[in-house]
Amino acid sequence: MESLFIAPAVLPGGRDWSHACTSVGAHASTNISDTAAEATASPALDALRCDATPFSGLIQVFFLLCVYGVVLFKASQLITEGSELLLLVPSLRGIVGSVVLPILGAVPDGAIVLFSGLGPDAQETLQVGVGALAGSTAMLLTIPWFLTTFAGRVNIVNGVATYHQKPHKLHPPGNMSLDRTGVQPLPMVGISGRIMLVTATSLLVIQAAAISTGSFFASDQTASATRAAAKSEKIPAIICLVICLTLFFWYLHYQITAPQEEIEYRETVVDELKQKAIRHGELSLSAAFKELWDVAVDANESTGLIAEERNKKRLSSLLKIFFHEYDTDCNNRIDKLELTNLMRDLGEKCTPEETTMLYTKMDSNGDGKITLNEFVAAMPEFIMSKAESRVDPASSPDPVAVPQDTEAQGAAQAGSEASRAECEEEDEEVPHDLRDKDPETQIRNVMRRSFLMLALGTTLVLIFSDPVVTVMTDVGQRIGVAPFYVSFVLAPLASNASEVLAAYSYAVKKTRKTVTISFSTLLGAAILNNTFVLSIFMFLIVVKGLAWQFTAETISILVVEVFVGWISQKKVMTLRHGIQVLLMFPVAIATVAFLENVVGLD
Repeated sequence: MESLFIAPAVLPGGRDWSHACTSVGAHASTNISDTAAEATASPALDALRCDATPFSGLIQVFFLLCVYGVVLFKASQLITEGSELLLLVPSLRGIVGSVVLPILGAVPDGAIVLFSGLGPDAQETLQVGVGALAGSTAMLLTIPWFLTTFAGRVNIVNGVATYHQKPHKLHPPGNMSLDRTGVQPLPMVGISGRIMLVTATSLLVIQAAAISTGSFFASDQTASATRAAAKSEKIPAIICLVICLTLFFWYLHYQITAPQEEIEYRETVVDELKQKAIRHGELSLSAAFKELWDVAVDANESTGLIAEERNKKRLSSLLKIFFHEYDTDCNNRIDKLELTNLMRDLGEKCTPEETTMLYTKMDSNGDGKITLNEFVAAMPEFIMSKAESRVDPASSPDPVAVPQDTEAQGAAQAGSEASRAECEEEDEEVPHDLRDKDPETQIRNVMRRSFLMLALGTTLVLIFSDPVVTVMTDVGQRIGVAPFYVSFVLAPLASNASEVLAAYSYAVKKTRKTVTISFSTLLGAAILNNTFVLSIFMFLIVVKGLAWQFTAETISILVVEVFVGWISQKKVMTLRHGIQVLLMFPVAIATVAFLENVVGLD
């Protein structure tokens, strides 16, 4: 696999390049005759001499780093989007949301850590893995945390966030008050913060073992001291590995057996994804709410009335969003043409006749307009009627056919003829994978697309993580900086940038639920770093006989997690709190620099 990539060491200024230059220069010097004229010898040596300074090939190395970084970023996006698509599959939603999604989110960081400890110089290159762990934790808990607070902030009155304030949740628009604007997430954010602090104790186990060896200063890192430390830390590393895996599986169990408010939070995540999938043409409304479809298809299915009513309530919330996009005058009413376009955007392909009959049915008071309540009330029956007609067209009623008087039928026929050409013109805008596809087919298409994205994303991560580690190590050597700092800053940009964008996109909606989604996702990523990713470190220490020489980095991670864990317990987080959290990112890297260069810790 290494032959597929350019080794940065062979580029100008690299280790192999410098060695070759030195060898060629020495060989040329010994072969030039002592009797040769100086005027002849000097040009020959100049022609053979090459630039061996570390900065000579820095541009090429940075270009490689950018290419590999972009590939890892795209791979992380594929994994994230592919796993989110699986949440749209009702039969997989429970296990995906509680188990699969958290694990897949940690794959990029875990791969960087794994490959950082597999090479011949594992003790040195492991700095890249530690940098990825520390940088990922610090970045996810600071920059997107601030962005969530900033983008999701609303006015705070008497210590309460005014999410129901009309007409604007932030008054005046753009209000930058440090203490009178902020967010108020649901209590589960505090619970996640406490779980993060509990899992952070796993770092203390291996760090305590490193301190007990007595070689936790940089001056103690001789070859013999490192070997002795690795030997004495093997048993503690095994204990830490067991603790990490125990906490990891406990966290997954907690996710599976989550309390009701956690389940409601996940339903909010799924509803956001449904809305996104409908807009992107990946699902129709019927497929997005396949639960209602299944109730109509399988009459013997034991679906409780409470669950069915909950699905209808969630359907209502989503329909309101699409409805208001066509209700331009904000009077909670739309006309027939707007209904046609609305149904098209929902992925429901209706013939002109069906649209006219549906419009007539919804317009129960005959005022020529459809209200929001009329639209929302009719759509669950519309979905279930479509399912019944698909199962048994002969015995089931037409999904939109309803008794009409003569005048209504005449209006329906006239409207049908008038809008036929218009509907045909707009037909091309309907996504091709939605045409004439029932929800079962659409869900299968979603699953197929999801598995392809997950497979491609994971493959790219496994292929490119090793060369990324190599390039980061080379960059550190060239610029005279420990590879840890390079990885601390650059690795999160490749592996976690998608989470930053996702947190911001949720926060701008300025609701308690979407802000909770952002914060909980970030805390969940930190929990996975403390358990899943750290367990990979412990595995490498045990198998490769490495030493944990990262006291400064460990302290930095704990400082960030303790501070953010404290902030997460607050009922209301103001903009001032968000800025304080943001400042923890430079504090984290400055802490490492101070402890290493001033205090002298390893």
